[in-house]
Amino acid sequence: MRYIGHKPFNWPASVLIFGWMVAGLILFAGGDRVISLFDQGLVSTPLYWQPAMSELGFVGIVAPVVLGGVALWIMPRVDWSPKWSTWLIALGFALFLAGLAWDIRSGVAIYPDRVILRSAGWTSSNRIEYFRDINRLETACIVRHGRRGARTPTIDYHVWFQSGKELVLSWRWGLFGNAADNQRKLLAITAVNDGVNRAEATRAPRRDRDGQTMGSRSCVSLLASRYGARIEDVSDLFSVHRSELRPDEYRIVPAPEGS
Repeated sequence: MRYIGHKPFNWPASVLIFGWMVAGLILFAGGDRVISLFDQGLVSTPLYWQPAMSELGFVGIVAPVVLGGVALWIMPRVDWSPKWSTWLIALGFALFLAGLAWDIRSGVAIYPDRVILRSAGWTSSNRIEYFRDINRLETACIVRHGRRGARTPTIDYHVWFQSGKELVLSWRWGLFGNAADNQRKLLAITAVNDGVNRAEATRAPRRDRDGQTMGSRSCVSLLASRYGARIEDVSDLFSVHRSELRPDEYRIVPAPEGS
């Protein structure tokens, strides 16, 4: 066996990838709400608010791990100087900070009668959409399967306003999540649902690419059990108009005699 020399430590890739893992874990574990400036522009306290992430912001945030992958590939193949390694690391974290800054004022806030939206970008401003102007809702309750058989119910709400603006709410309810935060989410979803009913907007199921309805009855039962709520009350959040269903997607149960 011939010794071909010691393989140098790829420190730029390690700094970029492991540094991103630490920062990303903090960010996606709730750190985005801590650093967000969106709520500072709200004049009153909403039922619930959350920061938003744009496609451009996401690209910047994941840039360090992408550049780390580049370093893993290129450094063993070329004579890479420490100077270029430093520049690569600086570029990765500069893009990460730029992605955060791009989205730092964006978000969505839900009130009993309206929603306030702010798009990403340094020059964007708050936009108000009232629930009375909702013209369509697509909804689903989806069970996400995790490790060791964990089942997490997810509320998926897509709301369209007369202006053409779309509001997307996709929230998971884990067993070990923040109970107070989850309760605020449920109040916000209920407010949106009530607004849809008052506006007499079209209620339709979410469909996948094959046109099949998304969600399941078991998800509704699981969500109701997490809150100790009646399944009928939770089911109301996902009710749809029969005109939005195909003949094979529903059945009519005759009323009992004498009712």
